[in-house]
Amino acid sequence: KMFRRLAPFTWLSPASLALATDLAMVGLGTAGIKEVSTIVAAIQMGYRTLDTALIYGNHGMVREAIEESGIQRDELFLTSKVGFFPSSMDLPQEHQAAFGVATLPMPADLPFHPLNVKGKEIEAIELSLKELGVDYLDLCLIHVPATSALELSASFFPHLYHYWPKMPMWTETSVVGALKALAMQEVKTRQSQ
Repeated sequence: KMFRRLAPFTWLSPASLALATDLAMVGLGTAGIKEVSTIVAAIQMGYRTLDTALIYGNHGMVREAIEESGIQRDELFLTSKVGFFPSSMDLPQEHQAAFGVATLPMPADLPFHPLNVKGKEIEAIELSLKELGVDYLDLCLIHVPATSALELSASFFPHLYHYWPKMPMWTETSVVGALKALAMQEVKTRQSQ
């Protein structure tokens, strides 16, 4: 059989992870969910894969939903993500003019946790486990592979459209300038190798 059905809306493939764990082909991403009842309802409908992240700020809500659902932890495939921000938000001096700032600004309402940075992944995983009330994660991902503020800006700018009114200094011109600066830095790095 190519797939086996375990519960409504939960199709598992025999193509398994190295740990011999089946992974549901459809899961629930919890970013933006505001009500515990939404997650509980999804679990009760048969969802067994839940995706969360430290930056979502909803580990407590996911924990509560798992507890309320009555489904045992070992029946769920729980994913979280850490390491969203680079260790420094300072921009290289040669690129500060393109941005109009020395340090990459972040919207005040973007959830920031001091452990959600590169180099603090182990501590962030431990925090995630504690907040989720579990002993293990089935999968933990590095949320954004950016290691510098410049890389973060290039990967993150396209997703910031809803924050732009709060940050008038991030005009289309500065975005284009920042992306060009990153591209030029990459060219110089590759040429020197």
